[in-house]
Parts: sequence; C-alpha cells; structure tokens
Amino acid sequence: EKPDENWIMFDGPVDALWIESMNSVMDDNKILTLINGDRIPLTGPMSLVFEVEDLRVASPATVSRAGMIYIDVTAMGWTPYVQSWLTRVFGHDEEVLAFHKTLFFDKYVAKVLEYKEINCKEPVPIEPINAIVSLCLMYETLHTKENGLDKEGNATAYYPMAEKWFVFCMIWSVMAAVDEGGRKKLDVFLRDLEAQFPPAAPSVYDCFVDVKKGDWELWESIVPSWRPRPGMAFSKMIVPTVDTVRNYFVFNTCVGRKRHLLAVGDTGVGKTVQVQGLLDKLPETHSNLVVNFSATTRSDTTQGIIEGVMEKRSKDKFGPMGGKQLVVLIDDFNMPKISSFESPFQPPLELIRLWLDNGGWYDRQKCAWRYILDTQLVAAMAPPSGGRAVICNRTQARFHLVNCTVPSEAQIIKIFESILAPKLQDFNAEIRPMGKQFCAATFSLYTDVIAKYLPTPIKHHYQFNIRDVAKVVQGMLQADAVRFDTPEGMMRLWAHECQRVFSARFVVDGLQDPKTFIELLSSKLKDFFETDWRGIMGDVDDDEYGPMIVSFMEEGVEGVPYEEVTDFPKLKQRLEDKLEDYNLEPKLLSMSL
Repeated sequence: EKPDENWIMFDGPVDALWIESMNSVMDDNKILTLINGDRIPLTGPMSLVFEVEDLRVASPATVSRAGMIYIDVTAMGWTPYVQSWLTRVFGHDEEVLAFHKTLFFDKYVAKVLEYKEINCKEPVPIEPINAIVSLCLMYETLHTKENGLDKEGNATAYYPMAEKWFVFCMIWSVMAAVDEGGRKKLDVFLRDLEAQFPPAAPSVYDCFVDVKKGDWELWESIVPSWRPRPGMAFSKMIVPTVDTVRNYFVFNTCVGRKRHLLAVGDTGVGKTVQVQGLLDKLPETHSNLVVNFSATTRSDTTQGIIEGVMEKRSKDKFGPMGGKQLVVLIDDFNMPKISSFESPFQPPLELIRLWLDNGGWYDRQKCAWRYILDTQLVAAMAPPSGGRAVICNRTQARFHLVNCTVPSEAQIIKIFESILAPKLQDFNAEIRPMGKQFCAATFSLYTDVIAKYLPTPIKHHYQFNIRDVAKVVQGMLQADAVRFDTPEGMMRLWAHECQRVFSARFVVDGLQDPKTFIELLSSKLKDFFETDWRGIMGDVDDDEYGPMIVSFMEEGVEGVPYEEVTDFPKLKQRLEDKLEDYNLEPKLLSMSL
C-alpha cells in the first residue's frame, strides 16, 4: 500500500435510495456490501467526499458517519468573485478599476439585488452569485472598441459609454429573471437611481445602447418590417417584434461568449421558436442539435444522442464532426422525472452538470473518461408546475438565465395582424380593413376566457395560452375570397374558429359553459364589429350551435376548399362515405357510428 491519500468524490444531490447503501462503507471498517452478498473492503488511505447542495433526504445514520463542512452563502457572498474578476479584467488601469468598483458596490448592483429580493418575484429564482457571474461575463463580452469602449482612443467618452453598457448588461443578467410585474417595479427603481433613460421609453427593458449615437435608443426603432411569403407554412411565420429582436441580441451575446443559456417562460411565449431562430442564423463554422426532453428521458439516452453527432479526435477526446462548434438545444429542460418522491435527483440533468463542470463524462462500456470538446448548451423550459420539476440550483447556476415574458397586448395584436392582414388583401373592399379588428377581438376574447373559465379537478383541461390565439388566426387563413365574400361570412368564420379552439373543450354541465361562451362571443362582436351573435347567424341552420365550416365537402377539387355547410343531407352522405371507406381499410378496427 502507498501512503498517498485517495479520495472518491460523490458530486451531486444525495439520493435516499443509494445513500443508505453507503453506510457500511462510511463506518470504520470501510466495507462495501453489494446486493449479491459480495463484500469489498476499502484500503486505509481511501476516503469518501460528498459535495452536495443539501441533506434533505439523508438520514441521521448517514449524516453521523461523515464530517460536515457548511459553506454559508450569505457569509461569503458575491464580493470575492467580483473583486477577482475586476482585478483580472481591469487590474492594469487603477482608474478604470475604481470606476467599475463604484458601479458594482455603490451605485447599481448591490442596491438592485437588495430591492429585487424584497419586491420582485422570479418564476425560476436565481442565486445572486449566478446573476453576478452572468453580468460579469456578458459585460466582458460587450466591453470592446467596436462598442465605443476605447479609453486610449477617447477617454472622455469612455466612462459614460461604459456605464451605459454596464447597466444594459445588468438589466439582462441581474434583472432578467423577474416576471412582468417585477420588470415594472425594477424599471421605476432603476430610473430613480439614474435618470439616463429616454423619457419616451416604455421601460428600461425596451432600450439598448446605440454605439453611433453614444446614447440609449429604443429596440422598436430597429424592428424590421415583415410580410409573409406566398404559400409560407404557418409554423414558419416568425414576425419580428421588440421581444424577438432584443432576445436574439442577448441570446447571441451569450452564445458568442460560449456561456450556456437557459430561456425560461410560460407555455406559448415563443422560447423555443426564438432559440431555434438563433440556431438557424449560426455561421457555417457551427452546427446544431435539438434534443427534446420528456418525463421518460434517461441519462444514457441523453448521452447517446449527444455522442451520436460526435467524432473521435484523439484517445479520449470527442468533438463535433468536421471540426465545427456544436450548439445543443435542449427543450423542456426540467421535464425528466425525479428518481423518487423524496429525492431531488434528475439523472439527465446531473449528467449535463457533470459535463458542464468537468468538460466530459464517462464511457458507459469502458468506464473511461471522455472529454467533450467545442460544444455548448442552450436550454428552454417552462416554470415548475405539473410534471415540470424544480431543477437543482447547482445545475441552474451553470447557465445565463433569461425569463421570456408574455409580449404586451399591442405586440400580440401586431404579430397576428401582420399575418392575417396580407391574407385579407385578396378579399373585397369591405373585408380588407378587418384584420386588426379580428386580431384585437380574438385577444380580448382570450383574456376573458382565461379569467372566467378556470381549471378545476373536473375541468382540469381548461388550460389556455397564446397558442390558442394563433390557432384561431391559423383557421381564418384557410378562407378564400370566393366562399367568404361578405363581412358577415368572415365574422361567422371567426366565431366558428373561436368555438373550435375554446368552446370545443368545454364540459356540458349545470354551468352551461358552451352557452355562456356564445354570450361572450356576442359581446365581442358588439364591441369590435357593432353587431351581435343573432345579427350574423340569421341564415345559419342552428343559431344556438353556430355555423359549421369544413374542408371535405368537395371531392376531387384542388386545394380542398374551406367552406360553410349549407346542404346538411350532403354533409351526412359525405360522412357516411368516409366512414365506409375507413371500415373497408384492411387491418383497421371497424367503427359503427
């Protein structure tokens, strides 16, 4: 035996299922007893080290067998990291170093962190040190001569520009995780600290640093115009808005710095679409891989998918094919289920953290270490709820976290108007200007639906999001100018799409949700079109049910027209023919309807 000490490190959360099996190893006799009865003794110089976030599921028997070193986060704080970073980046210039110390400790960061902790809510809370690391790395990335930060070339303009860029980075790191209400509070607080933002700016989140002007400018001013291409698929329509432009800049800055990115936001706000747009614009030196997590995702599956796009570069080093840089997008990052009810352990996420911390993982067949080169991670997830678990703080701290908030009402209406209005230009003069009205009415209806029709244990499927507004607009895009040639016809189409998207999932019970929804539709028709339900349903067969619009009435017609049913015997015959065709198909179970 050699006198050298050998340490085996267990880095990750304590799991109640396996930690109890380590009790005999942690005793003085140091014997590991396997499930088959084999006993493996550890030599004298061998010891165990556990690096954990907490001991929530560890028993007293386990805790009593190990010495404890508790590192108090509040006692250490983020000051040592900042001082070390400032010395490394600005240590060559005492004046610049003192200036940045003022920004951190006196003027901005300390005050903003204190105010945010007391007054703001974060859907996915981040630790102060995580926010500070993101701030430092983002500011270091943007602190370039191209961004107007050249002290040697223009010392007078350096300090005002540096302060603006510093505040911008603070907004999109320290202040980036709060919800919509928190953004409003921090907007007021930051303006009170320093009155440097344009008075016309709706929020400090709506501003960026214009290098040419040397001052703040609104993101709205650089949003490009957009018009859908003919025949463009609805899923491919990404309308540029203030949110997409500024999020792309922040995301691209993180990817350019090789800082791992985590986009958080409620379902339907466009996290995945925006991150996918970033991947589509990567240069040819980069490749991308999209991985979708689910509750059944396992760590070995995750490792196999990522290694599947790698090639061997040397004995123990693997990297993307062709010598490129790989950006891996993981969607629904917090969906993998925890290993047990008591444990916070999510195996795929712990494997990812092992990779991010140590630059690789173990080969599962040879038990040899593999380095993963030239690869970085971009993840997207919704806040914890339902099947989405709370991810480990130690995993989350490896990412720059940005909360993608729901766009404002004006932005949402503008998005769908940009899609629907060009379509209506092919219709007659009375219908052409109705695009904005339809979009505004749909969003107003959506806000009333989510406030009135709440989920209950019986109606747990009453879950609505912005995607439902998109489905209504998508349905209206199927119309053509020949079959919907009057405003009343278009309003019936709009009412029909709203019923299919919202009312079709309602439960028929004593509350009569479908009936009250028609009353809600009637009020929206009155508010936005100066008519009501009865006014547009005069020639409909059943005005209590509403119009019936289908795309299978005509056979052998190119394009399959979307049209309102007026001949119900023909509709019945078409459905019976379709049912008969289905029942004649081999290997299919016949249906009798």
